[in-house]
Amino acid sequence: METNTTVSRTKLILMWGGIMGAVIYLISFIGRTANLDGAPAWGLASFLLSVAVVATCMGLAVRTWRDKGLGGFISFGKAFNTAFLTGLFATVLMCLLTVLVLSFMGDDFKQEMADRKTEEIAKMEDAGQSEEAIEMAEQMFDLFTSLPMILAMIVVMYTIGSAVMALIIAAIYKKEDPNNFGLA
Repeated sequence: METNTTVSRTKLILMWGGIMGAVIYLISFIGRTANLDGAPAWGLASFLLSVAVVATCMGLAVRTWRDKGLGGFISFGKAFNTAFLTGLFATVLMCLLTVLVLSFMGDDFKQEMADRKTEEIAKMEDAGQSEEAIEMAEQMFDLFTSLPMILAMIVVMYTIGSAVMALIIAAIYKKEDPNNFGLA
């Protein structure tokens, strides 16, 4: 006797999105705490590792939903939707972790950003930049290191990245039901 094991799509999205968000945030956190942010090799390695994590988590969410929840078949649209929602949940989790960590490490972060700003201003002054250019650079630096802007950048970058990866995952994992003639 064969049993049909079904799974909850919501639980899959939350589980794989949670794993994805936590692992990507951990990669970023390691880079920050180990002062690897400026190293080009770390930038490339962390990017490739993050892409692998995103592809794996989205792929596992879609494949599990297809095989255990939908009987082995999934349309491109359902696969895209599942992968994209997994990415969106990871994005929300990364924003929450960012707020949480910065609430505890906010003073250290502010001091690090103030030190970087001072270094950049010193470089601009040494290069003979005008006062207006230096003032504008200070304002831009303050804007881009503010919590709302950091969160906005996370949301925009990871939403776009999730959409692109969801398209790829959906194309890979879609499997149309040969017995469905579009009547469902």
